Amino acid sequence: MPVYQTNLWVCEICGDTQSTSEETEPYSDPVVRPPDGIEWEYVAKDGKELLACPACQDALKPTEQ
Repeated sequence: MPVYQTNLWVCEICGDTQSTSEETEPYSDPVVRPPDGIEWEYVAKDGKELLACPACQDALKPTEQ
């Protein structure tokens, strides 16, 4: 019987959700894989570190002057 590992990614800024799922071996160490190979990152907002999707990461980047 196969074992599936599912990771659910939830952007703490806009609420967007994405997930990844893959078949793994029983008792193997879990491996967290970002959705579509795109790295989600923690960003500082209002004095907190929040998990942000790529769109929110881009929106929160400081603008160059």
